[in-house]
Amino acid sequence: MFFNLFTWILLAIPIVFNVLIIISGKNQPENIRTPKILFYLGLINVIFHLIAFSLPIMFLTGLYTPLEEQIFNTYNIFRDTFTFLPLFFTYGIGFYLFGIRNKDIYNHYLKNAGIVFMILYIIMGIIAISNFYEVLFTISGLDIGVINLIYIIISAISSMIGIIAIIFILLHSIKFKDNFLLAGSIIMLIASGISLVLNLSSF
Repeated sequence: MFFNLFTWILLAIPIVFNVLIIISGKNQPENIRTPKILFYLGLINVIFHLIAFSLPIMFLTGLYTPLEEQIFNTYNIFRDTFTFLPLFFTYGIGFYLFGIRNKDIYNHYLKNAGIVFMILYIIMGIIAISNFYEVLFTISGLDIGVINLIYIIISAISSMIGIIAIIFILLHSIKFKDNFLLAGSIIMLIASGISLVLNLSSF
């Protein structure tokens, strides 16, 4: 019961955030250029979040053949790439383009958020596509506990990078009184903070 509730919360938070981005895009002042970037950014994210969340998670248990391992690794690379690549273009390039086209009005907050998001999803994409943790375990000979520690550290760093991006959106929403982005950034900031605490508590 708790797991199902927690799972639905994990799905709901980014969807709520992106719905608020869509509403923000629809309610930008008349002098703002290309407000549809925010609208489509949020809409595309909602669609991809729903699709990515519906993709099953595969596990290898017991004895398995090299072919089964290859299928498992290929599927997980596909799943992770499908999850992170769209976010590079939406959160990253989308916020950057909207911010840069309105920097004379909105300063650099959203542009900076886009840059930080791009850094985040480049890191996460490289880790996903390279099957980083399994490759590291295979070629390094490190103990599985050390690999888990590296995973926790990278996850914590990723959470902190995401928090920095959300803070830029929060600062923008406060300064320019965008209540929709304000509500969304607060929700995401709380969720990211919880994720960071959970990662750090794993030490």
